[in-house]
Amino acid sequence: MFHQLLAAGFTKDDFPLLTGSDCELESVKNIIAGTQSMSMFFDFRITTDYYGSLRPGVSKGLPSVKARSGSDFYFIPTFVCRAVVITKDNVGLLVEAGVYAKEELK
Repeated sequence: MFHQLLAAGFTKDDFPLLTGSDCELESVKNIIAGTQSMSMFFDFRITTDYYGSLRPGVSKGLPSVKARSGSDFYFIPTFVCRAVVITKDNVGLLVEAGVYAKEELK
């Protein structure tokens, strides 16, 4: 979609609001260039530590989400990982987190 917008004549000065998730390298470069507004970053260090510590029975006591299957309701233990909105102003957080080397973002 990004390339189609450029082909349609949009520039970084009048680009529509574009967002994303997972801070893929191309998206981060677009954020730096000013053609993407933001992307959501879920810090893998937090989720890796959490999932690595799970053992049978650990899910007891976690917050739950109510789910429905047909007419049955059940609760799914849930881990909430706060996302960070990455913009041009804080893209350096991805380097600090070890997601990308500074050289990759040029």
